[in-house]
Amino acid sequence: GYDGSYRSDFHSFNFVTSVWNQVATAGRVPRARYRASCVMHGQNMCLFGGHDGTRHLNDVHLFDMEEKVWQMLVTEGPLPIPRDSHVAVVHGQSMYIFGGSTGSAMNDFHELRLDTKKWSPV
Repeated sequence: GYDGSYRSDFHSFNFVTSVWNQVATAGRVPRARYRASCVMHGQNMCLFGGHDGTRHLNDVHLFDMEEKVWQMLVTEGPLPIPRDSHVAVVHGQSMYIFGGSTGSAMNDFHELRLDTKKWSPV
């Protein structure tokens, strides 16, 4: 996120008590960024792209919600152009990325097969 500086902290919200709590995490924490996407796939939250204040990103990180561990996902295939402000959705074993910005609007569509870790344009 961004609050005047770029952040990589992680919080959870308790809907019963209406209280936010910081989550202690392990593993390789992703670079601080904003305008990234996060989607759920099984027990993993998938983080893609964003902007770190200097450049657009196209990396993928997984956060295991049970183990509280980050890992960078090494992928194959043609990577999407680095971007922020895109949309993402998971359907079946795939994460789909659409559009976004690199300073100008984008209109492309990509699929990442999460079971094979392979990108392909749609």
